[in-house]
Amino acid sequence: MTKFKKIAQLIESYRKTADRHYASYQAQEKAAREKYSDSGFQLEFVQKVWPGRAGKIWAECDDTIRKVEEVFDEIEQDFKKWVLEPLDGSTIQILDCVERFGLSLSLNELQVLEGSVRSSYLGTKIFAGLAEKNGYSVNAPSMKEYQDALAAARNNAKLAIRAYAGSPDEGYPGTDLLQKWESRGIVANEYQPHHLFFAANFLHEGGELDRLEEMWKKTHAPMVYRLNESEVGKVKKAVGNIMHDGEVDKKAAQELIKKDPDFKDKLQSMPDDFFEGKEALVNHFRLNEKEEKEESLITPGSRKAAEYGANRFQRVDAETLKQFE
Repeated sequence: MTKFKKIAQLIESYRKTADRHYASYQAQEKAAREKYSDSGFQLEFVQKVWPGRAGKIWAECDDTIRKVEEVFDEIEQDFKKWVLEPLDGSTIQILDCVERFGLSLSLNELQVLEGSVRSSYLGTKIFAGLAEKNGYSVNAPSMKEYQDALAAARNNAKLAIRAYAGSPDEGYPGTDLLQKWESRGIVANEYQPHHLFFAANFLHEGGELDRLEEMWKKTHAPMVYRLNESEVGKVKKAVGNIMHDGEVDKKAAQELIKKDPDFKDKLQSMPDDFFEGKEALVNHFRLNEKEEKEESLITPGSRKAAEYGANRFQRVDAETLKQFE
C-alpha cells in the first residue's frame, strides 16, 4: 500500500466512525426532543449530552489528523531524501565528458543516459539541461511544484476530516457536532456548505490524493521528450527544403539524413498537427509505423536462406538496393 493510499484509508476509517456517531446522535436527539420540553431539552441534552457526544468525535477527529500528519511527514522525508540523493560516480564521469568535449547526443542516446539519473532529483535537473542543449525539452520535476502540491494536500486533508459532517444526501447529519472553522489559527465561524461538500467528496476517484500519487509516480516514470522551440524551427525549415508541391524530394531527403541522422527522431517529436496535409512526409519517413514492427526492405525470400544452406541466399531485389545507396 502506498502512503497516499494509507492517508485515504485513515480518512475513510474516520468517516465510517463519524457516520456511526452521527446516526447515534441523531437518534438520541430525536428521542430527547420527544421527551423534553424546549427548556428541558436545552438543560438535559444540549448542556449535558451534547458536550460528551461532541468531545468524543472531536477526539477521534484530532487523532485521525495526527496519524495523517505523520504519513505526510514520511512522504516529505522521502521526497527530501530523493532530492538529496547523489549521482553515482560513473554517471558523473559520463556527464562531465559530454560537457567537456561538447558532445551532441541523439534521442536514443539521451534515453539510455536517462535511466542512470532518475534516482536523483539533481540528476534529472542536470539531464534536463543536457537534453535542452541537444534540442529536446523533457518533463523534469520542479521541487517547488512538488512541495506546493504536498502542502496543499496536507491542508486539504485536514479540512476534509474536520469538516466531515456525513453525506449531503442525508443533509449532513453531523453538522451540530463539528468544531468551529479555524482559518490561519483564528476561530472564524461555522463550517459553510461548500466546506461540508468538499469534505464529503474529498476521497472521490481521481481526487486530490489520486492526483498527488500520480504526480509522485512520475518522478520515476520515463521522461517525455519534445523538441524545443529552436529545434522545431529548424525542423520546419528542413521540411520546407525537401518538400515541393506536397511531395518529398527523395534526393534532398537523403542528403538531409546524411547531415542529420537523427532527423526522423526529431520528426517523431513534432506535434501531431504539424503533419496535417503532409501525408507524403509521413509515408516517406514511415512515421506512422513503430520501429519494431517495420518489415525488412530485403525481399521475404532472403530471410529463409538458412533453409537452403549457407551458400544459397536469394538475390536482393535491385529496386530495394537503390534505397540504401
